[in-house]
Amino acid sequence: MNSYFIQNTNGQIIVSDMSSDGLTILKRNGETSQDYEKDDFWSWFKNKIEYDNEALCFVITSDDEDFTLDDSLQVADQQYFTEIEIENLLLGEIEASMNITCIPEMTINISIPDNILETTPQAKKKSSIQHYYRKQTSKMKEKS
Repeated sequence: MNSYFIQNTNGQIIVSDMSSDGLTILKRNGETSQDYEKDDFWSWFKNKIEYDNEALCFVITSDDEDFTLDDSLQVADQQYFTEIEIENLLLGEIEASMNITCIPEMTINISIPDNILETTPQAKKKSSIQHYYRKQTSKMKEKS
């Protein structure tokens, strides 16, 4: 089962493959983001992941109320990752104001400390470092 994180903000879309190692952005023509046009995007997505009717999981942040999955995609019965694993994967990737939708449905509550909400490059670097160490801690807990 594959899981994907989709960020759709201001008409730009970024898709990442979610794995226990972290997020891997799926690039289009070498670009990390692309303009969102529904039919074109979903056609590209299915081609990129070599979709073959397997069940998929999604975590989506979007400022477009009309954003929906392609009807031809099979959705898994449950998320591949636990709530805590998803929260750790997404920490540092989202802003506090973003709404998170999980398909299949799951409640995600990411608490973002006030000092990470700063928009300076130093704050983003701090957030990335914190994200890295949380992932490493999570991996160590799994091994023990």
